[in-house]
Amino acid sequence: MRICLVYDHLFPQTVGGAERWMRDLAVRLAASGHDVTYLTMRHWEREAPELPGVRILGLTRAGDVYAEGRRTLMPPLRFGLAVARHLGAHGARYDVVHLASF
Repeated sequence: MRICLVYDHLFPQTVGGAERWMRDLAVRLAASGHDVTYLTMRHWEREAPELPGVRILGLTRAGDVYAEGRRTLMPPLRFGLAVARHLGAHGARYDVVHLASF
């Protein structure tokens, strides 16, 4: 199957339970023979990180995701719009699209 996973963070560039869960899900699906694409924000400066068998697409720069200990509004809005554009243009190529909250 062609699977698209969507989450605005990616472990280990950012550390949290959902990041680990989505990373592990992507790696296990790829190891099971699925074609996996992971859509995320770019939390890296140079080349995208690598996960075995997973295509990672950083759709938008992360920017300042947190301010004064709280999530900011613009980075997730930019990411959501970028995901909508990507899926509008390429969504038909995926059999499954799994989005985690962000």
